Formats: sequence, C-alpha cells, structure tokens
Amino acid sequence: MKASGLKNQLFLVIALCLPFLLLAIAEGALRLLNYGDAYPLFIPSPANEAYLQTNPQVIKRYFPPGQAPAVSPDTVLFKASKPANSFRIVIQGESTAAGFPYGRWGSLQGMLEQRFKREYPDHQIEIINTAMAGVTSYTMLDLAHDISAVQPDLVLIYAGHNEYLGVFGVGSAISAAGNGAITRWQIRLKKLRLYQLLERTLFSSSEVLTVDSGAAKTLMAKVAAGQHIEMDSPLYHKGLAQYRRNLKQLLTHYQRQQIPVLLGDLISNERDLPPFSAVQFLNWPELKQQLSQQQLAESQLLELRRRLQNDKAGHYYLTGLLALQQGDVSTAQQAFKQARDFDTLRFRAPSAFNQVVAELSQQSGVSKVAVEQAFRQHSAQQLIGNTLLLEHVHPNVDGYFLLAEQFYQAIVSSGLLGQPTQRVSLTTARQDVLLSELDIGYATLKIANLVNQYPFVSEANPLPPLQADAMMASFIMKRVQGGDWVQLQQQLLNHYRQQGEWLKAAKLAASLADAMPYHPAVMSLAANLYFQAEELMLASYYFRRAIPLTPDNVSDKLNLAHVYYLQSHFQQSMELLLEVQLQQPHYPQLDAFIQRVQTALAEHAG
Repeated sequence: MKASGLKNQLFLVIALCLPFLLLAIAEGALRLLNYGDAYPLFIPSPANEAYLQTNPQVIKRYFPPGQAPAVSPDTVLFKASKPANSFRIVIQGESTAAGFPYGRWGSLQGMLEQRFKREYPDHQIEIINTAMAGVTSYTMLDLAHDISAVQPDLVLIYAGHNEYLGVFGVGSAISAAGNGAITRWQIRLKKLRLYQLLERTLFSSSEVLTVDSGAAKTLMAKVAAGQHIEMDSPLYHKGLAQYRRNLKQLLTHYQRQQIPVLLGDLISNERDLPPFSAVQFLNWPELKQQLSQQQLAESQLLELRRRLQNDKAGHYYLTGLLALQQGDVSTAQQAFKQARDFDTLRFRAPSAFNQVVAELSQQSGVSKVAVEQAFRQHSAQQLIGNTLLLEHVHPNVDGYFLLAEQFYQAIVSSGLLGQPTQRVSLTTARQDVLLSELDIGYATLKIANLVNQYPFVSEANPLPPLQADAMMASFIMKRVQGGDWVQLQQQLLNHYRQQGEWLKAAKLAASLADAMPYHPAVMSLAANLYFQAEELMLASYYFRRAIPLTPDNVSDKLNLAHVYYLQSHFQQSMELLLEVQLQQPHYPQLDAFIQRVQTALAEHAG
C-alpha cells in the first residue's frame, strides 16, 4: 500500500509539473528560434561598440505589436564598461524630465552637463537620461533593474503628472489592469516569448500614438479618451495610491542597491492655464483681456457663475482671477490651487502628489529637491504661470534652467562630488546652454501644435505662422520632415562659421561632441571654436576630451598647452609641451614655445 501511495503521489507531482515543463520547453524553443524581443533599456551602440545607449524601442516592451506610442528616451551614449573614475547619474521621469519640447540640450540632463563642465572640469561625469513622454510610475519601476545594472552613483527623479492619463494611468485610454499587482505581473509576463506570441495572435496593429509636431493628434489628445476624474472619486484615490505605491517601491529598490536618490516635487501652471475641464464653458482669453481693462458688472459675474455651475475647477479659477484683479493674492493662491486639484481632466498632478513626495523623501538615501518652492520664489505673487512654463507642465528655457539649478545645488549639497573646483555666475551658466535657434524654433512649433488641440481648446485651431527668417524656417521644416539631426547641425554650424558667429558655432559643435563622445575630430572642432569665441574654460574641456581619443595628435596637445598658458596654468602647459617634445622633437616653433613658458614659470615663481 505504501508503494502504491508513493506512486500515486509521484504521478500527481508529475501531472502537476508537466504543463509547466511543456511551457518552459516552448519558451526555450521560441528563444532559440529568436522569436520575439526583449527590449532592454540599454543596448550596444551601433556607432561604437565601446558604448551603450538608451534603446529607442524600449516603450514596445509594454505594448502588443504595432500599438506602442511613438515615444522614446533621447539617444545617450555612455561607456559600456564603467570607468573607475566615473561618476554616473541616471535620470528617470516623464516628458518634463526628458526636456520636452527642446530635447536634450534644454533638458535637466543637458543643463547639468554644461554646469559640470564649468564647475567640475576635472571630473568624469556621465548623465544618462531614461525619461520618456507619457509614461507613469509603472514603467519607471520596471526599468529600475536595468538602471541598477549600469551602476549609477546617483538617480534623479522628477515624475508624477501622468499617473491618471499616461501609459498605464488609471484613467487613460492606455490603462493599467484593475489591480496594481496584476499590472506589475502583466509587465513582467510581457518579457516571455510565449506571452508575446499570444499577444501577436490576439492583437492586430492599430493607429500609432505620437507626440511629434506634425498634423497628427498629440498623445495628450488621444490618451484622455474623454475620461473625467472627479476630486475624491475612487479613480482619483486609485491614481494617488498608484503613485505612492510604485514610487515607494522604486525608492526602496534603490535603497537596497545603496544608490542615493534626489526626488523633485512637482510644478504646474496654475495662474495662466484655465482648468482643462472648464475650457468648453468660457472663452477664457477673452475674459482675461476684459478683466485686465475693467471691473465686471454683477450681472456679468452671475452669468459666468451660471455657466460654470457644473465645473468646480472653472469656478475656482474664476475666483482666482477675480481675486487677483482685486489685489487679494492670498485668496487667488488658494483658488488657483483648488482649480488645479478639481480639474477633472488630470494632465496635472494634484497637490496631494507633492505630499507623497515629501513623505517618501524621509526614506533613507532619498533627498527632496524643492522644485515647487523655487518656482514660486521666481514667480510674481508666488503664482506659477507663463513666465516659467510653456503650457500646463513643461518649462520654458528659463524654467528648465531653474529646474536644473535646483537639482544641481542638491547634488553639490549631497557631497557626493565634493566641492566644485570653481564657481560660475548664474548668468554665465545660463549663457552656456547649448540650445540653438533651430532647437528653439522646432520646439516652438511643437508647442503650437500641442496647445491648438484638445484638451487646450475645445476644437482644434490652425497653427499660427512660423516666426523665423527664411533660412531658419527652412532648417526647422527640414527637422519637422525628419531631416538627419547631425547633418542639420553641421549645416547650421558651417553657416555660423561663415558669419563669424563663433560662440553659436561652438555650441553646435559641442552638442555634436556630447552626442558622439567617441569622435575626436568633433571634440577638437568644439574646442577650437570655443577658443575662437574666447571661451578658454570650455576650449580646455573639449581639448582634454579629444586628446585621449587620439594620443598621437600633437596639434590638440599644443592647442591645449596654449590655452593653459593664456589661463596662467604654466606648469600644465609645460608638461604638455614636454610630452609633445618626446613625440616630435623637431616640431616647428616648439622650442620657442617651451622657452616662453619657462620664462613665465620663472617670473611666476619669483
């Protein structure tokens, strides 16, 4: 009987395990046949095998074939094998963290990179931006393991505006499963080839969502799906709970990996943006114009209140406008806050999200970056509006600079990099921003496309005419039509060189050099153009990056020695000249240069 019982138990175990074994065999077979895709966050760079880059197709790991929105992180190259002396920073977030509409050079990443060049010139600092438009805390949590694998020394997070109407937002057309745990398991299962086979069987391709600047509907216009989420409704609290839960798990993951995190609280346009839910009820631009000129009659106010009786957010926004007209700033501040919180089309995070940020910043290894406080301090009456923002949540260039400044000061205060080698003024730092006229013109077009569609207006408006001269307009239209970014940068750079606009040319060369860190000729070009523009600090930075790429190139070494000489760094200049002397002892005028530096050293010592 015992033997018979054991056989029955063994048979039962085999029967239970057999389906899983067959599934494992099928999964293995599909992988051997290279079926499906893994879509890792980082992939080997096609440009240079020594580098990794962000994967432009990583968003596809969350969608059935053909249904992923056309969004991707910016292409950022970094060493596949982390250098021993490197300090590696990874940025996580949504479109604001990605720098929309400007891209890399107007983003948190681009502005931090420029600041580090000036104030930490001897440090090797890598910044990897993984932010993407439209994503939520679910995708950020899923990507955390990929990020940990590249050994960051610090993670910067700025996110929260998409939890309701973004990818996997609780009210989005691209929504999550009803339960958080189920959604996380669903995301994990998508990595299995069997799951991908099932998806391809069940789903056919559909319209691809876009965030570009053409005539297509924007991602915002598509994901809203007419979904209105009332304040304190079950869906409102579900979005808040989703943000808190996923963000807490994300921070806990980095805490376990002993990776410090800087977490920014959120800002949005409260003064100059009517609630999305109230756009249909009033002509807000006309009303604001009227309020700037005169007081409204009681009958007019009653009519406005009547039209807004079914929209609390609009009612609060009107209250804020009237309070400002009367000079009652305190009432206006409270009313605008309520207008944002009660806006049922939730493209802006409610104020409760900043309470979550403050709460979770108490975790070990997490520091809060007070973004909202800084934006209020730089806004009239501490009301955040169009002076720093382009529309609902995305900063203008000054706003992005302020955002980057808050994270920069938090990095310095953390002590992770030590104290800066030198300090530069905010004026100099602002002038260093690498955004070109082409970048700004293209960004302006994208914003015009965005704000002339739903939900900013009840009916789509035609785009305003492009404000640019004929030459720049042609560059912008080439960019819109998908023109090669590198070629356009080079063409514009050559134009600036012909015009003798050396600083503009240098900035374009610098953007190319930062995008292609393996390219010595581009590094050398940036250095020489900054020298021509009399920006010796930045010329030195790029010469020092060019020299290790081509150690036998004595021209860059001599140019850097010249820069050091002009900066009165005579010892560093002499060391480079002696190195060149060993390589090419008969180089023309080398002895005369060495003699001049020796004289300077002697005078300096005396």
